[in-house]
Amino acid sequence: MAGTNTRSSLRPLPGSRARALTAALALAASLSVLRAQTPAPPQPQFRGRADVVQVDVSVLDKTGKPVTDLTIADFDVRESGASQKIDTLALLTANPALLPAAEPGAATPAAETATGVVIRRLPPRIFVFALDLAHLSTSGFDRTRAAIRSFLDDGLRPGDLAGVVVEGKMLGNQIIADKHRLLALLADVKLPAGMSRYAEMRQWPKVIDEEEANRIAVRRLPEALDAAVLRACTERPSDCGGVGGGGRAAVEAQIESKAAKIAGESQNDAIVALNILKALANGLGRFPGPKHVLLFSEGFYTGEFMDRVTDVSGLAAQNNVRISTLDARGLATDPRMDNLLGEAPLLSTTDHVVLGNDINADVLATLAYETGGERVRNRNILRPALDRIADITGTYYLLGYSPATPFDGKYRRIDVSVRRPGLTVVARRGYLAVRRPSATDASATADVAGDPIVPAPVTAVGPANAARDRVRMEEIHAAVSDRLAAPAGAATANAAASTLAREGWALYGEGKVEAAREKLALASAQGAGIWADYALALCEFTLRNAAAAATLWERIRKVEPGYEPLYFDLADAYLTTGRLADAVSLLREATRRWPKDADTHNALGLVLLKRGASDDAIESFQRAVDAAPDDGVGWLNLGSASHARYLRRLGGSAGERSLGSRDKERAIQSYQKYLAIGGPYEAQARNALTALGWSK
Repeated sequence: MAGTNTRSSLRPLPGSRARALTAALALAASLSVLRAQTPAPPQPQFRGRADVVQVDVSVLDKTGKPVTDLTIADFDVRESGASQKIDTLALLTANPALLPAAEPGAATPAAETATGVVIRRLPPRIFVFALDLAHLSTSGFDRTRAAIRSFLDDGLRPGDLAGVVVEGKMLGNQIIADKHRLLALLADVKLPAGMSRYAEMRQWPKVIDEEEANRIAVRRLPEALDAAVLRACTERPSDCGGVGGGGRAAVEAQIESKAAKIAGESQNDAIVALNILKALANGLGRFPGPKHVLLFSEGFYTGEFMDRVTDVSGLAAQNNVRISTLDARGLATDPRMDNLLGEAPLLSTTDHVVLGNDINADVLATLAYETGGERVRNRNILRPALDRIADITGTYYLLGYSPATPFDGKYRRIDVSVRRPGLTVVARRGYLAVRRPSATDASATADVAGDPIVPAPVTAVGPANAARDRVRMEEIHAAVSDRLAAPAGAATANAAASTLAREGWALYGEGKVEAAREKLALASAQGAGIWADYALALCEFTLRNAAAAATLWERIRKVEPGYEPLYFDLADAYLTTGRLADAVSLLREATRRWPKDADTHNALGLVLLKRGASDDAIESFQRAVDAAPDDGVGWLNLGSASHARYLRRLGGSAGERSLGSRDKERAIQSYQKYLAIGGPYEAQARNALTALGWSK
């Protein structure tokens, strides 16, 4: 289809491996649906080189309204202080006053601002509300839910999409525009009953927060232990008495044990929270338009793994995903004053600890600052902040430049400003300098392949082969386009049906999916052929009719059983509708047909993990690395799955622990192999190896 973007004019099937088929969490399956819902408009093109950076830039006047009359000459982009030449600039907006009128079913005509900047229609905005329940108090949770309820009720604009992520799962496995459905899902969210860490902090001997626990149990600072003991002995002098100081020694031992437990739980919860954000940053990054993750949390202690925070913010910035952080504590940010779980506040005249900086909030500030999001704090009512975020993402500039220094895989800081005084600029502060597979496809700025999310708490996510994934997406595009463009004859019942099919396919490429479905349904009914059915299935899946899409793909599979990409699309539909057994059966057949394709084995392994069949999953990952020993993602999956099983077996019998030692060895070897091959997640693989070295 001439004039359309081949990367994003249809639901790219091989991307399903970069979504539901390469994820063991419902979150990834939800993102697969969303990816299909938002076909991209044509994007500005860049000069022919691989190193291209795109930046979403919101420019606001003194009243907070978007400024829409800027030119390239008004912007200044700098990397490490060095000015960069801006190649392209476009204004993306949903404001009808700025967009030219279009006939129903027709493409939006080209338009420019009064200053000559191209205007693009803003794709559907995506808001993902992420509730960090592990780090929310009762009052913080109530404040969070009230703000989200209010915003969903009347804050979403027509065409906006939203989802709610709780404990790593997208509620309802959907990102949708139906606010009533979203409100019903949110009403069912409850704080976990077992937030024992926070309740335990309140019990004698008290521990102020995760930082104090870390200072006592991990960093082994004598002054931290002394302060906690002094606080405990002041509150209960009788417990610290005894001949020879025996009472004090017992209190010290009790505090050290308690601090170790809290520090361990704190680290695990922080890693889980960051992994969820990383999955969102990666999954949402492949969609056009504004992507905004709104993290509701009270902060958490990142301790010695701030590099994970940098990884998340770097990936989000690279994929143009803004993360706004909303501190749900309101105006009371001293952890000693929190009324967590209805327990008594910690602060009293017997508390001798003087707190310094609010270190648990550092992660919230870093995520927002580095990704161009909003940092919201010291507010008891959070709804106005959501409105500001909505305004910022409603109209913005998309600028592109080719950096003077070639990409080197490192995180780079950037600064975007405008020369006109009195304006506020909102943009991300950096990006990962990772080369894209092709510079001629502007949408490649969002072409970061999906993460194999794995259950091991210390493992990291790893990318699939983005270049190979993109080639296969183009193969599907060509397969559908070429067949639909063929003259009427053996493949179609008549010329009229063929014309209808081509018209429907063109509408799909324009993002007019409902109109496309109507024409393609007529074409299919008139016998346009299986490729019209394939295009119709893409429409059905995009419109969240996964069951209808599965029926069509099943019919096509009977006619074209040797078309490999269809197996991944059909499996994606099975996963979306909860048909895990059918997905496993289908992918097993794919591995039999294409035993040397590592992707089929990786996909099967990850679906098996989703079903809890870790033993079979490890076998599938082993076959994946046997088929493609130079493909790092297979080794990362094998290491992650082995690591998870090793951790599970630690609590078993002696025989189980013996088997677990073999899993540990396999995990270490697999992570080392991944590091030898190389990839953007080497730091996480090293962290996993370090964690395995600590395990007993």
